[in-house]
Amino acid sequence: MEIKHIFVIFTKAQELHVNNLISSVNLTDYFKVYTNRSLISNREISSNEFVIGINYLFDFFRLKSIIRKNISGKVSFYTAHFLNVFTQGIYFYLKKNDFLKNVCIYPDGNLLFNGYKERKWSLGNILRKIKSYLMFSKYVLVNGDICLKFEQEFKIYSYLPNTRYTSLGNCSIEVIRFGNSQDVFTSLGDDLLILGHYNQKVVDHKLIALSIDHWEESRANVFYKPHPRRELAEDSFYSELKTRIPSIEVIESNSPIESLLITRSNIGYVFAVASSSLINLKISNPNIEVYYACLKDYFGNSYSRVLEENIVTLGIKELVLQHDKK
Repeated sequence: MEIKHIFVIFTKAQELHVNNLISSVNLTDYFKVYTNRSLISNREISSNEFVIGINYLFDFFRLKSIIRKNISGKVSFYTAHFLNVFTQGIYFYLKKNDFLKNVCIYPDGNLLFNGYKERKWSLGNILRKIKSYLMFSKYVLVNGDICLKFEQEFKIYSYLPNTRYTSLGNCSIEVIRFGNSQDVFTSLGDDLLILGHYNQKVVDHKLIALSIDHWEESRANVFYKPHPRRELAEDSFYSELKTRIPSIEVIESNSPIESLLITRSNIGYVFAVASSSLINLKISNPNIEVYYACLKDYFGNSYSRVLEENIVTLGIKELVLQHDKK
């Protein structure tokens, strides 16, 4: 095995985007590093994959040994962002040993369109720093944008050409395709899928649930997929929806919603307050009607013009909020 491309993957959605990238540009000689064993449950690990488990200190040392033995030149390093202790650990290992050719950023939610900034002394940053000491690795506290760090030039892979990095001189953009055209349903049903969101303190759930209740009357069935980091018992958005729509069904799956919809031609409508899947869903199947609400309220000062432009370009619609009471 010869390694020319190294991917770091720490969510199921990232795995989907990495596979799309590899397929789009016909990459070979690539090596995937998974930072959690749950990401590859129910399948065997391939020879070009490595999983960091509970014993991450031992695994990280073993990973570095595998990389060193299988690199004959310099490699391209791929990550969604640098707010991860393993991402930085591998990056600085490659950099220190002069193995690094370039850094590539692959799609992850809305990060290419609507940025996320981290505070230098946040608790998460400090905990990652402590973990890096336990790994005998390097982690630099991230301050500001979590994507473009440490290098002067980057390559960006995106499903859309309009990103928040497009106008920057130190970034090159390569557009990749989302999945296969044969996965697109030409005829869709009338079912509605509602996606949950993580930050539940910034929008009026009663108002949104009321508006969906007005809107969904013509829908055959209504489904709800919770946010992967939000327990259903603590999901106030779901509670409001359940009050308004008692027949709502919960989809319990860790798979990215983009993958799930490939098997569900009955779903023709998708709503989310601020799901990172909004744009990806519309790209993966243009025939699905995608709706949103309160995006500016949800993102606040970090709301990006680029995100808004892409939403308009793709024909993603804003749900009309109903302020009256039934």
